Amino acid sequence: MSESETELEPCRHCGTETTQRAEGIPYCSMDCIGARRRELEQETIECPYPDCDWSTNYSPDKGLSRAIAYHKAEQHREEHRSQLAEANPTGGNQ
Repeated sequence: MSESETELEPCRHCGTETTQRAEGIPYCSMDCIGARRRELEQETIECPYPDCDWSTNYSPDKGLSRAIAYHKAEQHREEHRSQLAEANPTGGNQ
């Protein structure tokens, strides 16, 4: 292989084999570059309860995305509260 030839590598976003590079990183299209950038700009809300792997991502610069994520997080917290209430119907008063 000559120095001008580039090896096939999977696109960082979609995994399609490509010889194209963006700043040395394999991306097969501008769509993949944009999608990857949006993914990296996302923030994540994770459940603080042990052994719960629930999470949701949102774009912090988009109010609707943030509002939806916070709503989903509140709904998830309610699920944990309901489960705790079912497990301890007396509310902890003994």
